[in-house]
Amino acid sequence: MDTSVSSGFRDLNDFLQKLNSGSYLQSDFSKPKCQTIKECLLMLESHVGKEHIDVSAIRSILHSAERGNAQGLDSTAVSRALEEYRQLASLLQNQEHDHHNSKESSHYESHQDQETLSRYGNSKRQREIPKVASTSEHKGHYPTESSTYRGKHEQDRNKADMEREIQELRTRLSSVVGAKLTAGNTSLADLSDPNRPTSIAEQHRELYNDVWANALEELTLKDRNTEKKAVLELGNILKKTYEITKQLSKESAKSMVEAIMASLHNIGVPQSTQLSGHAADSAGTLLAHVHAIRRENVEMSIPQIKQECCKEMKTLDKRSQPCVYQYATQCARLTWLMNIQDPPLVLKWAKEGEPFQSQYFSEYTSRGTTVDFTAWPALLIQENGAILAKGIAQPKRK
Repeated sequence: MDTSVSSGFRDLNDFLQKLNSGSYLQSDFSKPKCQTIKECLLMLESHVGKEHIDVSAIRSILHSAERGNAQGLDSTAVSRALEEYRQLASLLQNQEHDHHNSKESSHYESHQDQETLSRYGNSKRQREIPKVASTSEHKGHYPTESSTYRGKHEQDRNKADMEREIQELRTRLSSVVGAKLTAGNTSLADLSDPNRPTSIAEQHRELYNDVWANALEELTLKDRNTEKKAVLELGNILKKTYEITKQLSKESAKSMVEAIMASLHNIGVPQSTQLSGHAADSAGTLLAHVHAIRRENVEMSIPQIKQECCKEMKTLDKRSQPCVYQYATQCARLTWLMNIQDPPLVLKWAKEGEPFQSQYFSEYTSRGTTVDFTAWPALLIQENGAILAKGIAQPKRK
């Protein structure tokens, strides 16, 4: 493990142990040390894989410590952070062990390969000695080495061309069949799509852990908002961008279908057959292709989507609140990716006063049985569908 990461990991352990034992003093903690721990967490997440760990409780405690509120933390929040730390340490230990075993195995296999090649080379040289002598005696009866090479090269090239054509045909067939199979089917995902639902779920977690955290700090420190007020403000930005991109998605799909239908009409396809018979299985297949085209070219549309969302939210100020502005643009990007899925992904918010649903949400900084507010929504594959990523909610204190 890198020296700086090891240092940050030790600082995190000392910090959590002092909090747990009640011996923590605010003077023990400094912003540079907190930054070191945060950077350590990012590197550890990258090393272990974010899909394998959850450090939301640790991040929440670090935010409280930066604001001087660590001594008043609920003991359950500290316990959750310690549990996350232990899980992280266990994962790191296992990965280091696996890495060590893999290196030893690789070294052994390399040694074995070298011995095999050495034996093969000696044997081959022995076999070639009489062959060379025989060839020199009957030189005129055999093809030359250059002509043999040219013939083999030509065969290899023809074979490569055929394999490439076969692969292209397979790809084209796969795209047509895949569009039909995945249209509206959440149980089948296009694994070649970098923005498929599971990838969006990962981006959903990253947005909360990184950009949301910076925006929250900006709102609470610079603008002196209470933490709850700042969290709710950030939640409203996410809700607003989701509604804007949802509407933009519907409008763009409709206009693309109409444009395709108009093109078919212009080349002489009668309107009566455009949506009947094989021509479509048609409306569904056409819409599936529209969804696929938008997903394949999504990066081209992102700048315009960000611009539309920021224009709708007129209170955003890039100069006075750069972190909040960046958060809003990233919300626009993420919710656009959600809404161009087929069917669209859904954000689930916990409502104040309803029973706390632990299958959908983790606790924010305290424990309880009734919801106070949602810090970060859960992500569902579709309306009332399976959970792609859990959210974070604050229960009311008992």
